[in-house]
This record gives sequence, structure tokens and C-alpha cells, in this order.
Amino acid sequence: MKAFLRSQKTLTLVFVCVFLAVFVMTSLTPMLADDFSYSFSYADRNQRMEGLEDILPSLTAHYSNMNGRMFPHGLTMLFLLLPKPVFNFFNALNACLLLWIVSRFFREDRQERTLILTASSVFLIWIFTPVFGQSYLWLDGSLNYSWAVSVVLLFLYPYYCEYVQNGYFPRKSTVGKVFFLILAFVAGAYSENTSSAGIFMASCFCILAVGRKTRPPLFLFLGLLFACCGFLFMILAPAESGRATQGGWLTIARNIQRIFEAPQQTLLWLITLFAVLLAVALIRQLDRRVIVASLIFFLGSAVSVAVYVVALYLPWRGLCCTTVFLSLACLLLLRGLWDQGLRYPAPLLAAALSVSFIFSFVLGLGDISVLWMEGRQRDALLREAAQNGESYVEVHQYSANTKYAASYDLPDVAKDSTLWPNCDIAKYYNVGAIGGLPPVEEFGQDSGENQAETLS
Repeated sequence: MKAFLRSQKTLTLVFVCVFLAVFVMTSLTPMLADDFSYSFSYADRNQRMEGLEDILPSLTAHYSNMNGRMFPHGLTMLFLLLPKPVFNFFNALNACLLLWIVSRFFREDRQERTLILTASSVFLIWIFTPVFGQSYLWLDGSLNYSWAVSVVLLFLYPYYCEYVQNGYFPRKSTVGKVFFLILAFVAGAYSENTSSAGIFMASCFCILAVGRKTRPPLFLFLGLLFACCGFLFMILAPAESGRATQGGWLTIARNIQRIFEAPQQTLLWLITLFAVLLAVALIRQLDRRVIVASLIFFLGSAVSVAVYVVALYLPWRGLCCTTVFLSLACLLLLRGLWDQGLRYPAPLLAAALSVSFIFSFVLGLGDISVLWMEGRQRDALLREAAQNGESYVEVHQYSANTKYAASYDLPDVAKDSTLWPNCDIAKYYNVGAIGGLPPVEEFGQDSGENQAETLS
């Protein structure tokens, strides 16, 4: 067993399993909601996106009318032009990239420790991410949320190393510096809440490094400036300012309540785990840099939620980055306690999480499979209706019993054919109009109840 845990092949096997699992689950997830909307140009809502030349005009109109997230929505338009398996592959690759960069924060020479902590990060992200399917499997949702975490963590890693490990940045690599500046701008402009949290944490690590008189490389400060420029590019979009002025004080007051309710309903146990580990770390007088770094990740998770105070609404998929930052805060403390001689907390936590993971994975995969079958049935029905020239078609809403199906708590076909996303789905399949019916399971239950009442 010790040889198995210490083998590099075992850690590689974890990444292979993650790749295959995400690839399969993404392949089973059909087009949903915004995917149909981004299949059409925002410069002309009646024009289907047909080639790369249509992306820039559509993005320009999107920047003015929808929001300033140019990079994720540009990728959305690009992948919707390509066969779905292309996105399935790159989405699985991003899941491995995210896991790899997360593991870099706590990786060490002892292979078994890295393996246990890496497996724990998989369990934590799977178990605690709200609406997992929307954040990691749905095309538009994953490009906006889980991909955002990967980009921001790649940007943040040199700042973390500068404070914790007394330097990391490749000072002599011109290509590396140019790439880092581009990455910094993209990270700042990628997502309102993930980018703001990343900039906040990078600033904290920079300030702390200066306080320790380690003289961080000038390019880290320049990278922070580029990230801020990217963030300004995003939030100063005409669409963003228009959305910000729609809410008013009543919306802000409601959002303050929501930013406490959402983590309390979805991440309470993860926050509690961090509090317990932090208390143990303080009692054991853990390395101050480890404690401070974990606190910065915890504060970054809070910032990622706090920015929704000025938003029109708080989607639960926005807590994707919050979950990853909280998980990292816990894993840093676990590694620090392990280094100090507490051998059991990390393996015991991994064992406990694995039980929940196994049950939820089986149930989640089953739910995703049901969604795939329902998607095939709906696709066949709408294509047949288009061939027959039907002017009105009714389809059942997708069912979802777990947060691992992307349709869980996601707006699907409405009863009114004039509402979104019905109109975009109808245009996509070239049918006159689409009306929504209750999910098949609910419809069956209702029918059974009515039949029972009639018989009685």
C-alpha cells in the first residue's frame, strides 16, 4: 500500500480518472439555455453564427448590450461553431489543469502526501460545489465559471510563491514575462467575481512580500496592473454600467441577505472545516506564512461572494470559485499540520470524503445519464417537427434530481412560447414556436394522482 501511494503512476492515475470522468459527463450534457442564444450573433439576433468572422461583430454587440465578459463568451461562440466532442475534450483538459494548479499550492516531495491532498481536493470540489453540472459540465456555464478559476489560479500562483516560498517568477525569460502579462490581463477581464477575488489575493501576497523586504520582482507589480486594466475593461463595458444602475438600494439590501444565505445553504460544512483547521493550526503554532496564506484564500472566497452586492442576482454557479478557494484554504492548513507531525487529519478527512463522493458520484452520473436520454428525445422531436414544418411544438422540461445534472435549477423551456429560452431554441431548430410541459416524472405523478381521484 505504501508503494502504491508513493508511486508517481498513482497520482497520474488520479488525473486520468478526472479527465475521463469529466469527458464522459460533459459528453452526456446536451445544449442548454444560453448555448442556444450564443449560437446566434448578437449583432443580428436572427443570424446564425456560421464562421470565425462572425465572432468579433457578435462580441462587440455583446459588450455593449449584455456584459463585458469578452473572453468566456468568445470561447462559447467558438466552441458552438465546432463539433461538440471538441469542447468535451478541452473541458476535460481544463478539469485536469484546474486540479494540477490546485495541487501546485500544496505539492511536496513526499508523493503519498501530495496524492492524498490531491484526492481530497477532488472530493471537496465535487461534494461542495453548488450546481456542479452548470459550473463544470454545461458548455456556457463551464467556460464562464470553472475555466475562470483555472485562469485566475494560474495568474495567482507566482504571487503565492513570492510570499510563501521567497520567489518563483522566471526573471530571465522574456517569453515567460510576455505570457504572464497577457495571462494577467485575461485573468482580470475573465469574470466579475473570480477576477476580483484573484486581484484581491494577488495584492495581499504582494503587500506581504514587500513587508518581508523580499523585493518582489517588478513584473509581479506590472502583472497586477495588467490584471486591474483587464478588470476595468470588463466592468466599464456599456452593458455592465447599464445593469449596475438597474438595481437600486432595494436590490443591494436583498443581495446583502443573499450573499450570507447562499454560502450558508451550500458551503456551511466547508467553512466549518476551515474554522476547525484554523483553530488547530493556531493552537499548534503553525508556520505563520501558511496560516496567513490560508486566511488570504478564505478572504478571497468571501470577496468572490461579496461582489454580488451590486449585481442584479446571485447565481449559485457563481460560488464555483468560492468552493475552490475555500478548499485550498483547508488543504494548505492540512499540509502544514502534516508537516508539523499531525499525520492523521488529512488521511482521515480523505477517507470520510471518499464515502460521500462515491454515493454522490453514482447518483450524479445516473442523473446526468437521464438528462442525456431526455436531450436525445427532445432533439429528435424538434428535428422531426422542423422537417414536417410544424408551427408549434410542446416539449417536456428536463428533469434533475441532483446538482450534478446541468439542468438542475437552470431555466429551461417555459410554458409561454414567447419567453426565453423558448424563442432561441425554436430559431435554432427552425420551428415556429415551442411550449414547455412539466418534466416527464412530474407529469406522470400528476396523471397518476388525477387517475386515482377519478377512480375513487
